[in-house]
Amino acid sequence: MSTGLVASARALRIGWLVNPFAGVGGAEGNKGSDDAAIQARAAQGEIPLRAPLRAQQFLAALSELIDPALLVFVCPPGAMGAQHLEAAGLSYELLDVALVQPSSAAETDKALTALVEAKPDLLVFVGGDGTARDVCRNLGESLPVLGIPSGVKMHSGVFAITPEGGAQVLADLVAGKLTALLRQEVRDIDEQAFREGVVRSRHYGEMLVPAENQYVQHVKQGGMEVEELVLMDIAAQLRERLEDQATSPVCVVFAPGSTTRFIQQEFGLESTLLGVDVFALDETLAVIEQKLDVNSRDLEQFCAQYDNVKIVLTAIGGQGHVIGRGNQQLSPALLRRVGKSSLWLVATKTKLESLASRPLIIDSADADLDRAWSGFIPVTCGYRDTVLYRVGIGGARLDEIQRLTAHLAPVLDDVLAAGQSRRLFHGRGGTLPGLEWCCIDYFAPVIFITLFKEPPPMFLAQLVDYLANPSREGLVARPHSSLTDETRSLAIVAQHRYSKPVDNQVLFGEIPTYWLAQCGDLRFQLEAQHQNIGFFLDAAPVRDWLLANARGKRVLNLFAYTCALSVVACAGGAESVVNIDMARKALAVGRHNHKLNETQFAHLPRGAVQYLPHNILNSWGKLKKMGPYDIVISDPPSYQKGSFVLSADYPKVLRRMGDLVSAGGVLIACANAPELPLAAFKEMVETHCPEFACLEQLVNNADFPDVDPDRALKMLIFRRAAE
Repeated sequence: MSTGLVASARALRIGWLVNPFAGVGGAEGNKGSDDAAIQARAAQGEIPLRAPLRAQQFLAALSELIDPALLVFVCPPGAMGAQHLEAAGLSYELLDVALVQPSSAAETDKALTALVEAKPDLLVFVGGDGTARDVCRNLGESLPVLGIPSGVKMHSGVFAITPEGGAQVLADLVAGKLTALLRQEVRDIDEQAFREGVVRSRHYGEMLVPAENQYVQHVKQGGMEVEELVLMDIAAQLRERLEDQATSPVCVVFAPGSTTRFIQQEFGLESTLLGVDVFALDETLAVIEQKLDVNSRDLEQFCAQYDNVKIVLTAIGGQGHVIGRGNQQLSPALLRRVGKSSLWLVATKTKLESLASRPLIIDSADADLDRAWSGFIPVTCGYRDTVLYRVGIGGARLDEIQRLTAHLAPVLDDVLAAGQSRRLFHGRGGTLPGLEWCCIDYFAPVIFITLFKEPPPMFLAQLVDYLANPSREGLVARPHSSLTDETRSLAIVAQHRYSKPVDNQVLFGEIPTYWLAQCGDLRFQLEAQHQNIGFFLDAAPVRDWLLANARGKRVLNLFAYTCALSVVACAGGAESVVNIDMARKALAVGRHNHKLNETQFAHLPRGAVQYLPHNILNSWGKLKKMGPYDIVISDPPSYQKGSFVLSADYPKVLRRMGDLVSAGGVLIACANAPELPLAAFKEMVETHCPEFACLEQLVNNADFPDVDPDRALKMLIFRRAAE
């Protein structure tokens, strides 16, 4: 059954509960965390706690996605709740409940009783299947829940696929998105039987979960693989690869699973179905030494003896987790040392197809590693049969972010160092399919991201991590103190062009109070609060033309906006410029732009540059009286509600050019209208200006590539016939 859950206008009230011991048995290879001896060692600090790290990851992602003012946390004191919120700088309401440390199932029951009485909208708990059982026993289906995974196994369907995925579920709720509320199974296994190699899974009930398919995990599939011939082919392929590489001893780690156990048996190796086994093999693939069912510490020590280490692992059927479910013995330290290329991932195509195109998941509890290893990974599906499959970190669309950062990587550092205003990525040009909704500009020290539709989940967070990381080695932000001089003052802003009103959001750093565009030696004031910030990078060909051709000319700048083209014309030696625009504030910025650059055109007498705050369509008589002009620039908006519609009003402008442009003078006709083909625009000008002939088309510069030139900014030079 599916119902709907949607955030109300008030703040979302979140019950918050952490099982501090959830997952402590994973790194020890203990198959679970219920063992009293394991918990005692963890309480004494001998084994690192996993749950606090998972809670920290969840809260950090949540703070990145949601304004904390939109959430009200209700929690028990200490390690079961409050201390994690305090560490994250989040406020909370403390429950009046006395808990004994270290925590136990009885303490969890007491905390849950108090939480239910506090009447939250949703309970978020950090734990594993055992914690889910406790929650289910106390709550049943009375309250929606969301589990943040911290256990060893997590067969239940109540968990987010990663802490970051759980944060995204809450972000969607707060954003008012209708989210399905589904009954999901709570399952757990007999840990003692599990340690003995027997899986006894039991159904303990169901709970209601805000289940967004991309962020909430599926219940683990049970059963053995039956495609024995395919598995034999996979084993044969791995044997061939090992024989090719075994010029010296090779260390092979087999992660848990029926697929990897089958391969071990095909190799004649001992195996434990549910443990991590490691072997040192000589050039003939004979066993030099071995250890079965190792913990993370012993595994790291064993592998440290060998330069050549391979890890054979498979994905959990139905869920798709590669790292972080039942194989926490593969520590982030070991994975970093071995490297992603030394992961030998094996799976039948049936298992991959069961994922229904969802990505494989890396959830190592090390965010840096998870992000760096996301993307694509080869999966061996048979003998000489390998496919590339997508790997994600909680459902984020890393295919898009990685294509974008690969595009930025060759130019980003050089552009930041040069300080000149540039377009870094022109998504509107369609050269990276699927990213047409994003453009990125640099106006030192601000990277300005324009979004024409809502980006995928986590897209902005990952992009900011990349842009703010001076090493560019991964999608992870470094502390501010580690930034280079060129990026120490870096700011990153996202303009949500699709929202009404348009919102400019500061994502990183601070926009300087005095913010300028820099083009060559010329500078132009920018305004961070507006949709159009005051300068158009795509008009560079027009600026270049004016610098080369404006000397001694009288110029009329129609639709002048902030007078950037007037500044350029003056820098190119123009005799005079008349700027006209109905926006007084824009013209005021234009005056300031001229003052900023006055040393570039000291030759101009006082009054040579004029500013007319008028509607152009009602000012032809005045403009004609002040003319004629050697150069007229016409670069109107494509649509400005109540004042200018290109298709209807541009012909009216063109019909006046005969009165304004001197004999032999030039009209620079521009149109930023993707729906208007270049040929049709050229025909429009020639129809309404019959005495003008087209001299040339100004070509968009390399920062603005476009798969369809008709959609790009059109810039045509026309000359009026000499009388």
